[in-house]
Amino acid sequence: MKVFINCEPTIPPHNFGEYDLFLTSAIVNGAEPQFFQDILWHMPAHDWVEKKKRNEHKPIKDREIDILYRSSKCAKRRDRIADEISKQAKENGLRFVSAGNCQASHSEPLYSSTKDWETCDLCENSKMILALERFKSKNIPYLSEKPALAFATGAIPVYHGTGTHLLEDVQGVDPSSYLNISKFSNEEAAKHVIELAKNTKKMQQMQQTQTFLSHTSRQENINKVRQITCQESYIKKDKITVDMGYRNINKSALPVLEELLCIDKKKVNYTFKNPSSDILIEGFHPVRSNKRKPDWL
Repeated sequence: MKVFINCEPTIPPHNFGEYDLFLTSAIVNGAEPQFFQDILWHMPAHDWVEKKKRNEHKPIKDREIDILYRSSKCAKRRDRIADEISKQAKENGLRFVSAGNCQASHSEPLYSSTKDWETCDLCENSKMILALERFKSKNIPYLSEKPALAFATGAIPVYHGTGTHLLEDVQGVDPSSYLNISKFSNEEAAKHVIELAKNTKKMQQMQQTQTFLSHTSRQENINKVRQITCQESYIKKDKITVDMGYRNINKSALPVLEELLCIDKKKVNYTFKNPSSDILIEGFHPVRSNKRKPDWL
């Protein structure tokens, strides 16, 4: 079986026919069978299956940063939104912090104590975290790990992107647990953010809100994938070899991946550049090369 994993806003269309299964963060026409999956979200700092309830984190009223913008890849669309929010935040006496490669024009630059992008001490001290997607097209549903990072650190996600359906209907997130500014102009979006940032009581209520409206949505989506993978011939084997040609999979995400591939009850051996493996995994990433094996392998 040949599997394509994509956690970016697009997929190169020239190789659609090479794969038996697509597990993606962007739903693109032509890639079939294709399922949205949050594989990259399963990292120590922003595990989507919460290890800690939101109301067990530091209370909103005790957090020192009003709005946090944390982004490693700068994109004009989201940088303009962040600029407008930072401008209005400054005008209203709110603390707006930029903590990444991308700096909003009216923000306070501040950096995490670690260079590890998977951890974020500043997030635990922020009331709101901007989850601004770097989507390529308004017609392509795309959802990254950004909202999960805010949820997992007890902050209020401020979401802008094309993944509302994926977030609420596929993942089962309660719409009242976060602020969605996707349909507004930059100026209108900023006004909504500032209005909420000044309402500590409202933010506290949102922090107390259970993240998931439906705890079954995500599992139902996993089961749809397993209806395909559990029919594969490799299921008959006790030992499975998986060639990991996508280096951006974190080791902590392997149990999720194995559940999707219906090998969670098997003895699994991960290899690199072994074309005779039972399962071949490849992926697309426009920045980092996939020619190197994962660090954990």
